[in-house]
Amino acid sequence: CAPGHMVTVGDFSFLSKQAGCIGVAGGPKEGEVLCSYPRAVEVYDANSHCCIRSWPLESSSELTCPAVYHPPSQQYCAITNKVELVRWTADSKWESVKLSTPAHSLLSPSHLPYILAVGLDGSISWFSE
Repeated sequence: CAPGHMVTVGDFSFLSKQAGCIGVAGGPKEGEVLCSYPRAVEVYDANSHCCIRSWPLESSSELTCPAVYHPPSQQYCAITNKVELVRWTADSKWESVKLSTPAHSLLSPSHLPYILAVGLDGSISWFSE
């Protein structure tokens, strides 16, 4: 692990490459944690406490909520600038969808084939694989 910033989530701590973590979520495998930053998303291993994968954002946008992993589609998802849903796979195939209303958070139910975006107005939009 390179020197960095210590991030603590409950009983779990890891060494982040950068400051400014905006939130965390469960990773794609047991013992992995997603950590979101305004311009990147990183996956940390619970055993080594080190970053094992990282994706910088490909545009000038910034994340406005923590990224989530959606098991049924095997995609990572996030919201940029409150108005765009970005999705990508582990091999970095990116796509984006404009939201009909600004959103503040994402839900990734593992039992549904949808990713849910919660709007600032309380509405919920869903996006299929």
